[in-house]
Amino acid sequence: MAIPWAEPAPITSSNPYLFAGLAVVAPATREDLAPMDQLNNIQHLPIMILQGTADALVPVEMTRRWGDTMKSLGMQHIYIEIEGADHSLVISQDQDNVRKVLNFFDIVRKRYPPAGSPGG
Repeated sequence: MAIPWAEPAPITSSNPYLFAGLAVVAPATREDLAPMDQLNNIQHLPIMILQGTADALVPVEMTRRWGDTMKSLGMQHIYIEIEGADHSLVISQDQDNVRKVLNFFDIVRKRYPPAGSPGG
């Protein structure tokens, strides 16, 4: 499930094991909270981040700090920085980047037993 980065903390705090992973594009994080505080409840989730270097709304330096924090916490994460990409066209106009996100979810998706089977 993909959700805006500014929102995962409240959602995952209430349902920390609902998600198989998070994929965020140009994550607009809360500036009033340190990365560690926002990542605390979701350290168990694999996270994929796509960030353009020409993003005028979300500075690439801020997103790099998030990636560094995830690395220091030992979190499973993929950080993809796209040279020259802006805030929205990085995903909306680039099929390769859309495919990267879909492939990420194929890898981390939760597996459920078929209906009618034990545990299903």
